[in-house]
Amino acid sequence: FIWQEEGPDTYGLLIGSYLDNVMWNIRYVKFQGDVNEKTEEYSVLINPDGSLNQIRHKIPENQEGASLKEKSARNIAINYIQNRFDLSLNDISDVSAEISNLPNRDDWTFIFSDNKTQNLKDGDLRIKISISGDKVTSFNRYIYLPEEWEREEKNNATFASMIRTVCYFSLVFFILYAAASSIARWSKGKFNLKIFKYAFSGLSVLAILNTVNNYPAMISGFSSAKPFINQIIMSLGGSLLFGLIFAFMISSILGNSSVKIKKSVHIFSYLEILLISIWGICLITFSYSLKQATPLWISGAEGANVYFPLLGYILSNISSYFDKFIILIFILTWLNDITDFTRKKKILTFFLPLIFICLVVGTDFSSSGGPHNMFRWFYITMFYGGTLAAVYLAYVVYDMTIVPLLVAMLTASEILTFSNTGAYPGMLASNVLSAVLIIAIGYWFRLYLLNKGNIFN
Repeated sequence: FIWQEEGPDTYGLLIGSYLDNVMWNIRYVKFQGDVNEKTEEYSVLINPDGSLNQIRHKIPENQEGASLKEKSARNIAINYIQNRFDLSLNDISDVSAEISNLPNRDDWTFIFSDNKTQNLKDGDLRIKISISGDKVTSFNRYIYLPEEWEREEKNNATFASMIRTVCYFSLVFFILYAAASSIARWSKGKFNLKIFKYAFSGLSVLAILNTVNNYPAMISGFSSAKPFINQIIMSLGGSLLFGLIFAFMISSILGNSSVKIKKSVHIFSYLEILLISIWGICLITFSYSLKQATPLWISGAEGANVYFPLLGYILSNISSYFDKFIILIFILTWLNDITDFTRKKKILTFFLPLIFICLVVGTDFSSSGGPHNMFRWFYITMFYGGTLAAVYLAYVVYDMTIVPLLVAMLTASEILTFSNTGAYPGMLASNVLSAVLIIAIGYWFRLYLLNKGNIFN
């Protein structure tokens, strides 16, 4: 709302106050004891610069406390606002006061309007103060949205969610089909077992390391109302099982696709691959230069909540590269099969890449960095789908071995695009190391495809 109605400048001024920013949430809970002990919780919120934002205290409903009248409770809320936000009584106005009558105390929730910080064309800056007994237990600053705008946004969000869901599950079904058809060819002996073993071993190690490394992030959201060990078994076991199953599926797709790669009609030089990559990098840069309807958030900050953040970012980037490269190479070899290397059904050489790009872009519909309307979704699909089809017709159909290295270079450039922004700790170092390793893996895979596995000997 602020980005669209007030502009990026106002958005920048309100980030970290009335608009959420990235911050640490350090929880203190008990998983043992009686119901009251497990219900009570402290949350320490730390700002990006390391300063204290607030300490939230969740108190059991039956804990004893004061039962204040509205006037006394309001004075506590106003004094807190004056001391915490440097706002005078003239700078705020009452919006609402709500009491919660609990067995052994009364809790109050006050909402005030901030008339000083920023004048908005529409909407309102609000401060919510929660009082348990006679103590302020939490506050929240937010923006009250106009009802008409919020209703329209909810309708748009529902529609966008439907599109993302359809695209996501379509891709999931496609990957399941790719894995099933690959396993079927394995049973018929048309399968590269050697590369499957190497890929499955490597991806399994990545999955195990990633699961163990993510343990702090995993337990950070555990509920104190449920047994800790049960949540560990479900979360840790489920994450590990999913990682191994997905590693098996991706590896089987690679084992199937690699045997379909025929001898190259023309082997492109590394300089030619570099030039193709630069072309792709220019396209990626162009896509980021388009005006955004929503602010562009760089993902990855959640990766700091692990044992070894640097390792976590590298594992995530490498795993993402494998997924992109292997799924793409399956699509391109599948395209070779059904078009007989563009000798028949030539129209499919355009439509299949178009459908694939449409689904991939659709999973980010109306999200940060993704298309925000149908026209832009169509435009990006045509733009990137047409580019993929052109690369296939002009290069890949003659030399399939360029795919792993080409995807590696494009992935590396995308990773490095925002590396100097410092959006999260260790971003530059992890992205540079990831880019180097991904390009090395892409180079190694190309050597393997060119030598038909002789590099293993």
